[in-house]
Amino acid sequence: MCSVLTRVRPIHRAVALSLRLRANTEGSSYVATQSRRLSPGKNSVVGLQVNARFYSSRMAKTEGLLFRQLFEMESCTYTYLLADTNTREAIIIDPVLETIDRDLNLVKELGLKLILAVNTHCHADHITSSGLMKKRIAGLKSAISKFSGASADILLSEGDKISFGKHYLTVRETPGHTDGCTTFVSADESMAFTGDALLIRGCGRTDFQQGCAKCLYDSVHDKIFTLPDHCLVYPAHDYLGQTVSTVGEERKYNSRLIKSKDEFVEIMNNLNLPKPDKIDISLPANLVCGLMAKPEAPIFRQLFEKESCTYTYLLADKNTKEAVIIDPVLETLDRDVKLVQELGLNLKVAVNTHCHADHITSTGLMKKKIQGLKSAISKHSGASADIQLSEGDEITFGKHHLIVRETPGHTDGCVTLVLGDESMAFTGDALLIRGCGRTDFQQGSPTRLYHSIHEKVFKLPENCLLYPAHDYKGQTVTTVGEERKYNPRLTKSLEEFVNIMENLNLPNPKKIDIAVPANLVCGLHDL
Repeated sequence: MCSVLTRVRPIHRAVALSLRLRANTEGSSYVATQSRRLSPGKNSVVGLQVNARFYSSRMAKTEGLLFRQLFEMESCTYTYLLADTNTREAIIIDPVLETIDRDLNLVKELGLKLILAVNTHCHADHITSSGLMKKRIAGLKSAISKFSGASADILLSEGDKISFGKHYLTVRETPGHTDGCTTFVSADESMAFTGDALLIRGCGRTDFQQGCAKCLYDSVHDKIFTLPDHCLVYPAHDYLGQTVSTVGEERKYNSRLIKSKDEFVEIMNNLNLPKPDKIDISLPANLVCGLMAKPEAPIFRQLFEKESCTYTYLLADKNTKEAVIIDPVLETLDRDVKLVQELGLNLKVAVNTHCHADHITSTGLMKKKIQGLKSAISKHSGASADIQLSEGDEITFGKHHLIVRETPGHTDGCVTLVLGDESMAFTGDALLIRGCGRTDFQQGSPTRLYHSIHEKVFKLPENCLLYPAHDYKGQTVTTVGEERKYNPRLTKSLEEFVNIMENLNLPNPKKIDIAVPANLVCGLHDL
């Protein structure tokens, strides 16, 4: 067993010394959260305000204890860094994959020796960085409850102590949100890190992952509400800009947990919440410290049609050979069908990112050549197809899938197709490399296009590869990070973008009068 963990329960409890410091940091945190909600995508504005939530200025008053509260914006997760100011030994609670560089830089800047990365439970809404941290910090150990079902160097039980220098946290098992939820209580009972068991004026949901409303009620009342009134409560999440509460406050004001057990169970059983967006990725990854092997990449081919400078994309599962093709072009039908045959693929779906105006799709003729092939296009396109796509739909091929994100603006029916692991996205004519689709015909709207890209494409990970439907300069691929930084149109304000788009004065595509009517019927008009 690692030296940071002992199973000796504390003999006595020291008098709590911590003071509650909320006025400045919580106010700025609330403003940052509201700004983030009111101004999505305006990074230049929000970035100046949210720093207070990235690095909280809150400091614990326990003598010799260094404390930092950190925030991850996408999942609204709090990470906590605690250290002994003399020995510099430190632990980190609930670290998040997206902020691993920030957290490790802070550890380095403060001259700390990080000895343990611990998770309060197996999270469903984000991936932990504890596994990758271990690869980057020699000697670092991971820890989680033995009831979580997850692997870690240290499996925690009730009463265990997590030591760093002269300080320690005591483990209290608080199941109910999941079987493996734990709360970590400082030695002097001045602070408790409650994970998803107890939130500020709320609590974790109980409708998946072995959730149990009765168990959660008992856990909070027996293990947390028995702490001193002034004990500071630090949750794993908050969605309203709040950073800390106290046991006394939650006993008095928590709208769910001041109810009777029967009333609480009734509330929890009728929340009807959607599943977390990342649950299918996060849970398997967090069972192995966030180090789940990435799924095998699909077969991928990028193909080019020179007359309209259109890219066609072929993706397939390496094992089942099920495949999809994106934006196929009439002139290259034979080439594409031949490639499908050579690779031994079972082409299931031919999908168009929108109703194109500069070329005729080959989906209709391709269906005549490949038995069982289905066509797909947005339901907002006005075009006929076997599958009418909507926001959030999944196009499955083998163990892979593409998720539909509606990105109107170039046309009403534009969609971006995102691979399940968000490693690549096919943006059609919405976002091009250092450019974007025109907005002066086919229900075009520069305002809608700007919002579509900022809210649906630029929210993807920075390293997500972007594959457009066209390029006229010999470029084949870009990334979200590149386009956020270098796209000369989309780095502008909305007003500037609209002005640019309304003054392009471009000629109509040469084939618009032929292509649009044909593409409304899978490319089979007058053929």
